[in-house]
Amino acid sequence: MSVEALGDGSPLDADGALRAVWSGQPLLRRGLARWRRLGSVPVLRAELREQELLWCPLWLARTLVTADRPPFPPRRSAVAVFVDGLSGYAGLLGGAAPTAVVDPVEGRVLAPVLDEEQARDRVTEVQRQQIDRSYPLRKPLHRIESVRLVHLPVRRLHLAGPRAEAAGVAGSWHVNAVSGELETHLAREWSRAGQEP
Repeated sequence: MSVEALGDGSPLDADGALRAVWSGQPLLRRGLARWRRLGSVPVLRAELREQELLWCPLWLARTLVTADRPPFPPRRSAVAVFVDGLSGYAGLLGGAAPTAVVDPVEGRVLAPVLDEEQARDRVTEVQRQQIDRSYPLRKPLHRIESVRLVHLPVRRLHLAGPRAEAAGVAGSWHVNAVSGELETHLAREWSRAGQEP
């Protein structure tokens, strides 16, 4: 089964995800743990109890914003909006998100809870709450050009053991397998919606 995934199709491996967990910790905690010789990837790899690659559904919408500026010609800009398919959390994407069609041989592909119509409603809310806020006088016109389902690879790690506790990294971590950043906010939204994978 092929899916369209964000990124180039090669998700981050477990060592890269452990590096992301470690670099996401506060500087003081990292310094103390390094001083105690607890903060290296081989030490954290020994404390890794379970890891799984999740292909989380995202609705990706391409919208066109047209702002009238009489007597000048209208200004048109393309904006990308994402909607999490599990929790409904939505926001603006910083730029064009590259996608690739992959055949996930590793991990679990999650089915979206939200359908396309619900995703369109969330995109409209983002347009009204976030984009319109930057236009104080005359609000722009919005047009949703396309909405498509893509999958975000997220690596879930569970660290446990005395060294992980001493380093302050014991527990479950979700790491974006495209950018290598921690997805703590998205994981919080999943648990708040009762859809934790």
